[in-house]
Amino acid sequence: MFTFRAIARRGLAACCGLMAAAALAQPAPAQEGAPQRPEPEAPAAEAADRAFVITPGDGRLGTFKTVQGQVTLAQGDTRRAAVVGGALLPQERLSTGADGIAAVTLRDGTVLTLGPDSSLDLAKFDFNSTTQEGSMWVKLARGSLRVITGLIAKLQPEKVKVTTPTAVIGVRGTDFIVETRP
Repeated sequence: MFTFRAIARRGLAACCGLMAAAALAQPAPAQEGAPQRPEPEAPAAEAADRAFVITPGDGRLGTFKTVQGQVTLAQGDTRRAAVVGGALLPQERLSTGADGIAAVTLRDGTVLTLGPDSSLDLAKFDFNSTTQEGSMWVKLARGSLRVITGLIAKLQPEKVKVTTPTAVIGVRGTDFIVETRP
């Protein structure tokens, strides 16, 4: 069974709350006429968590921003644990356990947030940062997924597709949730 929801429920609500908390953790813009205070130095781990760094030539499609509970990446017979700041590489399946939540920011700025007991493949992701052209195809095998679209969907929405075992979604919005049930 497939459901498409505009608001989060149950396990994904916690996941979306993490995304909101991350957005609130960013420093607010200075208001005109307000006294300026220097920002305190953030610990290195916290600063690394907020930074979106792509190492040229490492082949990553995106970088993990949030990882909680059991989150694994699999490519063939090879499995590894996802870590904050780690890479999502081509042809890897991202899976979460019953307590798992993961958020990954792709190279075009798209944020994929996977809820508990979920599994997805980034079947296709091409993005040219110079021309800002590309395409994306996400296959949600099970569970729940929140997508906050990036440059590809903003500039070429027809080139973004999300599929589930029973449905295909053409993206026309900027923030949506997809949930599949067995």
